[in-house]
Amino acid sequence: RSSSPPLRHPCYFGIDIPQESELIAAGRTVEEIAAYIGVDSLGYLSVTGLGRAIASANGDTELDDVRANASLHSQFCYGCMVKQGWPYDPRAEQENVPFVNINQVRRKREMNVTITK
Repeated sequence: RSSSPPLRHPCYFGIDIPQESELIAAGRTVEEIAAYIGVDSLGYLSVTGLGRAIASANGDTELDDVRANASLHSQFCYGCMVKQGWPYDPRAEQENVPFVNINQVRRKREMNVTITK
C-alpha cells in the first residue's frame, strides 16, 4: 500500500519528479500498474484521503468528501497527482492576487527574462 496518491505528472514548480513517460502511474489504472509490476494487490491513498489527512493534521477531523477535496484544492498544489490540482500559488493565497500562468513563467525563465509584477 502506498501512503500517497499515485504520481502521474511532473511537477511544474521544480520538485524533482520524472517526466510522465517515466512515471509508472501516468496513463495507467491501479490494476494496470499492479499487473505491470507483478503484484496481487496494490492500493494508493486517494486524493480525497490526502485532503482528509492534511486537514486532520491541522485539527479538522470531521471532513466529508466535498470539504476534504475543497480544503486540498484551496491550499495545496497536487498537480503531480491530478492535473486539475495545479497551479496552486501560495503567494496568491497569502497576497490575494490571481494565479500565475505557470507555462508563461516557464517560457520567460527559459528566455532569461525577469518577471515583475
